[in-house]
Amino acid sequence: MSIQAVAAVLETDVGEVAAKMLLICLANAHNTSTGLCCPSIDRLAAESGMGRSTVKRWLRWLQEHKFLQIEESFDGNGRQQAHTYRLTLGEGSKVGQTQTDPQPDSEPEEGSDCEPPLKEPEERTVRTSPNPQGGDGRKDFQRLWESWPVDHLPDNLEYALKQFLKLSDVERAYAEEVVDVYRRRCAIRGAHPRMIPYLKEKQFLDLVDAPEMDKDGDFIVTPKHRLEWSEWLGEIRKGKTKEAADKAVAYHVALKKIIVKTRWPDGFGRLPPVGE
Repeated sequence: MSIQAVAAVLETDVGEVAAKMLLICLANAHNTSTGLCCPSIDRLAAESGMGRSTVKRWLRWLQEHKFLQIEESFDGNGRQQAHTYRLTLGEGSKVGQTQTDPQPDSEPEEGSDCEPPLKEPEERTVRTSPNPQGGDGRKDFQRLWESWPVDHLPDNLEYALKQFLKLSDVERAYAEEVVDVYRRRCAIRGAHPRMIPYLKEKQFLDLVDAPEMDKDGDFIVTPKHRLEWSEWLGEIRKGKTKEAADKAVAYHVALKKIIVKTRWPDGFGRLPPVGE
C-alpha cells in the first residue's frame, strides 16, 4: 500500500464516484518501487463492491480519461499475463458531465482460469459515431463501436446497432466483455474482426468463460471444462471402431487436454441465449 498514492487519488477530481472508488483500490495496491499497481480483477471487485465486468468497464473508462495506463505483459509463447496499472493522475482529464454506471453489472460464472485481456485503446479517429440517445442500450453500443478497429468497422452502422439492440441485457454485457479476446483471436488467426457476424450470430458466446487458448488461437479443452470435454470425447469416438475409439479417448484422457479450433464440435451449436 502507498499512502501517498491513496492521498493523491483522494485529492483528484475524477467526476465519477465508482471510478474514484476503483482508483482508491488501485492506489491501495500501489508499489512505490515500481510505480505499478498489480491487483487482480477479483481483488478489485471485492474491494470496490462491483462486479467483475463492471470493474473492467470502469478500468477502460479511467484509461480513456487518462487517469491510469493499462500495461500488458506476455510470456515466451506470446500468451498474455496478468496486466498491471500505472496511475497517471496528473494527466487526468476533468469530467464535467456525469456518466451513468456501466450496465448491466454482469459477472461471469466461476470456472475460468484466465481473464479476458484489457487492451489499450488504439489511437484512431472513428469514421462515424452512433451518437446514442436514451438508455435503451445505445450507449453500450457506442462503447463497443469505439473499441472496434477503425479499419474494420461495418459500413452499415444502423444494421449493426439493430443487431446489438436485439440482444438481451446480459448478452450485450458479454459482447462488450469479451470483445478484446475476440479481436486478439482474430489477430492470431489472421482474420478480420467482423462486428455484424459477431453480434448477429452471437459469436461472443463462444468466448464467455471459454477454455484457454494457445499461441495459435486454438482452445485447450481440459476435464475441468466438463461440457466441452464430454462433447469432444464423443466427437473423437465418431466414425471409429469401438477399439479405435476407446484408444483415442484413452489417449486424450491420459493427456488431460484436447486442442481444438472451435469451442464446440461442429453441429453442437452455441450456448442458448442468456438473460431473457
